[in-house]
Amino acid sequence: MRMTLETWIKKAEGYLATDTPPSWADWESDEDHPPGLFAPARCDSRAGTLRPDVGPEFYEWADLILCHQDSHGAAILYQILWRLTHGEKNLLRIKTDDQMRRLELMCRAVVTDIHRMKGFVRFKKILLNGIETYGAWYEPDHFIVPRVAGFFRSRFALMRWVIFTPGGCLFWDCHRLRFGPGLARDPGLRDDYDDLWQTYYKATFNPSRANPKLLRAHMPQRFWKNLPELRGFNSPV
Repeated sequence: MRMTLETWIKKAEGYLATDTPPSWADWESDEDHPPGLFAPARCDSRAGTLRPDVGPEFYEWADLILCHQDSHGAAILYQILWRLTHGEKNLLRIKTDDQMRRLELMCRAVVTDIHRMKGFVRFKKILLNGIETYGAWYEPDHFIVPRVAGFFRSRFALMRWVIFTPGGCLFWDCHRLRFGPGLARDPGLRDDYDDLWQTYYKATFNPSRANPKLLRAHMPQRFWKNLPELRGFNSPV
């Protein structure tokens, strides 16, 4: 469970109020216990501003950094905030700074992960509690499920669906979006269209025309096992 932007802001406010330097700040997560299964989801993390005026761009980056799997993200953000409020007002514009470079790379990784999840989730028709539902399993690299919730709600508003991931599950019943704890492993979802899709794809896909290097750049090979169209396709190293 990642630290939310609201929680990070409250802790950062407290540290700044007591003039606590980054080396003394403790960023071990003290989040509440994970929500119950299918508790209401929060699609976007938004909060008020800190006492110092560091601009909205900082908070946009902070919300992305806190989605990163690197547990040091909260500490890095406070280091940046400390420097912004202690004389380095133009720090966010200095791309050659080591900490800013690390922040930029972490943000880019999260944005890429969000883009991939939006494009590569594959739904299958299943029965969930006896009700026909479209289910999908996906393994993002970072804690991005709340960030993509609004996209899937809008994109598939007219059908019941659930997305299972290790970091949390999203459920939409055509009326309300809910968030629940993740699954430890792939539930092995299948439907009647799996074999039909494989047959169609084999008849239309020409491996000799594929660009494995470009394919891996957009979708690392570790994700291929969850894409029906790429099962059994082994690219050259």
